[in-house]
Amino acid sequence: MRWFLSGFILGLSVIPVVVFLAGWLGFLPAKAKATPPDWETRFAQMALNSYVERHAQPLTNPLQPTSDNLRAGMKVFLDACAGCHDSDYGDTMYPRAPQFVSAPPRLPDWQLFWLVNNGVRYSAMSAWDSAWHHDKTVSDDKIWKVVTFLSYLDRLPPDVKAEWGQRSEH
Repeated sequence: MRWFLSGFILGLSVIPVVVFLAGWLGFLPAKAKATPPDWETRFAQMALNSYVERHAQPLTNPLQPTSDNLRAGMKVFLDACAGCHDSDYGDTMYPRAPQFVSAPPRLPDWQLFWLVNNGVRYSAMSAWDSAWHHDKTVSDDKIWKVVTFLSYLDRLPPDVKAEWGQRSEH
C-alpha cells in the first residue's frame, strides 16, 4: 500500500511538470480561431460560476426595471458591450464572448454586477471598475444599468422591446 501511495503522489506531481514543459516547448494550442472543446468550455464556465458565487458580495440592485432604467441600460449595452456580446466579433475571441441576445445571462444581479465590475481573467472582458478610477459612482451606476437591462433582456416591456428591435439601425 505504501508503494502504491508513493507512486500515486509521484504521478500527480509529474503532471504539472509535463504540462509546463509542453507549454514551454510550444506543444499547447494557442490559436484563437480554434473552437474550444466542450469539456474546456464546461469546466471554464463551472470554475467561473463557482468563483463568482464564492467571492461576489450579495448586493441589492438599486434600480427598478422601469422602462427608463431599461432604456438607460440598453444604451450602456449598445455603447460598451454590444461590440462583443451582440456581434460576430465576439466569435473571434477565445474563449468566445457570450452572445446575450440569443442566450441572456442567467446569473443573479449581484453576480452580474461583480463580473462586470471585476472582469474575467483569461478573456477579453475587462474590469469596468478600472475604467473610471476617478469616479466609482459613475462606474457603479453604469454597471447597475446594464445589469438591469441584461436581467430583463428576454422579458422587456413592449416599448423598450420595440426600441431594442431597432438596434441594427444604429
